[in-house]
Amino acid sequence: MKLDYQRLTWCMTLALCVQGAWAAEPQAVEATGEAAIVEKNRPLAKDRAIEDALRNAVSQACGTLVSSETEVKNSQLVSDKILAQAKGYVTQYDVVSEKEERGVVKVAIRAKVSSEHLEKDLAAIGVTLRRKGMPRLAVLIAEQRIDQVKPAAWWGQQGAGKGAAAGALRLDQRLVENALIEQWTQSGFTFIDLESLSGKVQSAGIVSADLSADQVRQLGNLTDADVVIVGTAISTHKAAVADLVGDKSVQQVACAATVNARVFNADNGEILTAGDASKDTFNLDALSCGRDALLAAAKELAPALQAKLLAKWNAQLGSASRVKMTVTGLDSLSTLNELKALLSGRVRGVQGVDQKSYKAGRAELDVRLAGAADAFATELDGKPVKKLKLKVNGVTANTVDVELVK
Repeated sequence: MKLDYQRLTWCMTLALCVQGAWAAEPQAVEATGEAAIVEKNRPLAKDRAIEDALRNAVSQACGTLVSSETEVKNSQLVSDKILAQAKGYVTQYDVVSEKEERGVVKVAIRAKVSSEHLEKDLAAIGVTLRRKGMPRLAVLIAEQRIDQVKPAAWWGQQGAGKGAAAGALRLDQRLVENALIEQWTQSGFTFIDLESLSGKVQSAGIVSADLSADQVRQLGNLTDADVVIVGTAISTHKAAVADLVGDKSVQQVACAATVNARVFNADNGEILTAGDASKDTFNLDALSCGRDALLAAAKELAPALQAKLLAKWNAQLGSASRVKMTVTGLDSLSTLNELKALLSGRVRGVQGVDQKSYKAGRAELDVRLAGAADAFATELDGKPVKKLKLKVNGVTANTVDVELVK
């Protein structure tokens, strides 16, 4: 019962702290963190030390520190809860000092701790982006101008025609895309210029916004994008305003636009989030009306989609995420079972392993992981499994490829 009481006490203290901090101004806090260097990977140790310092900063701001006498299991629970709150509290931090002692990286940070909602705080967005490794984004929005019959993908064959007409067409085919990029760039997001890579995209057979998971992964490989946003934007003519209001002297036309988009992890094709927006507008001519409607819908979708993506990322940072693990070189099913037992029982951060497939010495595993994939891969590399050992052949933010070798 001791452990349950400690959990209850901590949760009650944290809840009171949250209530008290909600209306407070950002609080300047200095905190330290440390992490051991594993396999000579000093950059990874520094990242872990900063994460530790962020936890300590939030704990200090709340006036509650984790006791060194707390049981190990409960200590991990407390740290996880602090990190879950930190995503909404730490709006800015700077590393003021860094040193290495006996294989341990120690950092000191100066942080601002606030209760501002993450999606409304550009400083907090920057912290999230840094913790996610400053992901690079690619955007592919196929637009249907009001005088067209279907959306045209500027990166595909429809947007690559010859002659003045095709050139004029392309001028109107990136309104939504550019509006989204402009708004997100102001928040600190980084985008890849896909127009310079449109030839590669076309050669890969990606000519529309209807992408499969395999095409998303292929696009990520071609462009070095970490996140891919794909969607469609359609503007349509509704009616003459004169007919709607019963006044023939009114010269304006009414039109509507609908924009929808999906956000993918480029390395595994996972859908992170999705959104849509619709707007009606009026103007003197149909083309201008359609453009106005597309821009209005884009300006509504951009912040909403950004907030959903940040919420998804922060949920991942504060809890277990799913990492796709591909294993080759398996000599038997019993070796695979031994590997799953190793992952579940002796690898830090692993909260569960689900087997997706096994055939001809190859297995696909879904690993529920509290932590970063690169740290997980570092810990796996070289570990023995029966008479074989693990060799890491590749790692991304959401995938790990390993091989069993002698």
